[in-house]
Amino acid sequence: YIIRHGELIVFTPEAADNDNTLSRITAVSYDHYKAEMYRWKDRISEQTKHLRFKRDPERYLKAIEEKWITE
Repeated sequence: YIIRHGELIVFTPEAADNDNTLSRITAVSYDHYKAEMYRWKDRISEQTKHLRFKRDPERYLKAIEEKWITE
């Protein structure tokens, strides 16, 4: 059984035993996977910033100020 979580997947041991599942996953090169992960992280970065701000605005703004001061 394969569980889809956003753009990522998690699969159970039963899915790992399925030859079709493993052949499809292993057909993807590491370089292609890595490039796709960078693109994915880029796409969610704005949403992540919004969530961090909503969770604790003061902490978020303080972190930005400290980063700005040290650069």
